[in-house]
Amino acid sequence: MIKIALNVTISLYFLVWLFIFSTGGGTYSDSNKESIEQSIRYYHSIRDDLNLIVNYVNEFKADKALFPSESELIGWVEANQQIENYVKNFHIEFFLGDYPSHVVDELGFPDENSYVISLWTGDQHLYYASWLELNSADVSVEEFGIARSNSGIHVLFSLLLLLVLNLYIRKTEKSMPNK
Repeated sequence: MIKIALNVTISLYFLVWLFIFSTGGGTYSDSNKESIEQSIRYYHSIRDDLNLIVNYVNEFKADKALFPSESELIGWVEANQQIENYVKNFHIEFFLGDYPSHVVDELGFPDENSYVISLWTGDQHLYYASWLELNSADVSVEEFGIARSNSGIHVLFSLLLLLVLNLYIRKTEKSMPNK
């Protein structure tokens, strides 16, 4: 009787997770999904604005054979109508040397003629590192710690449990004398 109950329980567990996985769920709820998608849109907006700032720096360097000063960069950002107002309110820093430790620790030390544009949002630093052409505001769903692999792991785990349980049942049935 216990064998049947275990088999039914594991089978139901498998079917529930298979349903969740096949419908695209299991990673985040529908109510949380909109919040995450909104956050991703927010980061992508910052990414796009940071890319505009990077283009300005690169064009300035190409035209004048030197980088803009931090005050020139901030002045350009404040005057640019394409940059979102909330980005204009971020604390903007432009590094041509003495790079932020959080960037160097994560990405390694830059090569010559590199720069970092750092945006302090009030709770985190977002940055562009020129030597890797890395924009940290370019996030994806996976970077929010959400992946369908969690559901897939449950499906595989339940399949493994079913297999082990069925092997155990067959082994015990063979060793038990027929009544």
